[in-house]
Amino acid sequence: TVRMLEDEGTYLVTTYWPMEDVVHPDSAGLGYMDPQRRRKSLLFGDQLKETRAMIVDSKIKKGYGTDLIDKFHNYEHWVEFTAWRKSGVGALETLRAATSVNAEICQREDLGVIAPGKTADIAAWHRDILTDIEAIRDCDFVMKEGRVIVL
Repeated sequence: TVRMLEDEGTYLVTTYWPMEDVVHPDSAGLGYMDPQRRRKSLLFGDQLKETRAMIVDSKIKKGYGTDLIDKFHNYEHWVEFTAWRKSGVGALETLRAATSVNAEICQREDLGVIAPGKTADIAAWHRDILTDIEAIRDCDFVMKEGRVIVL
């Protein structure tokens, strides 16, 4: 399936965070699951880890998205970035997935790049998001459509 997705140039938008407690074992996180989900997660945990590794190591066009709407506030969705990073996806690939690749998926040539004539939203951090996987949680600066947004 991975090779087929690569060959066809198919985009894959997945959410890694919900299974973090299984892929990167955390007994506290598993403890919050209802018994049926915990049993199923542990039963298929190795297969899930293997599948995620195959996706991460592939050339599949990866888009960034989450379906965390019932668990987190918008400002808490940084947890998905950390899940990508813990899974071995580089910081720049993760950022590209969230910007230029997502713009491609949405067929929006005006988004996903910082260039003259494009609609650019810019964010900045005082921590290094390339080396610190949780740095993205502390955004210091946002510019939307040329206007600075006060945080």
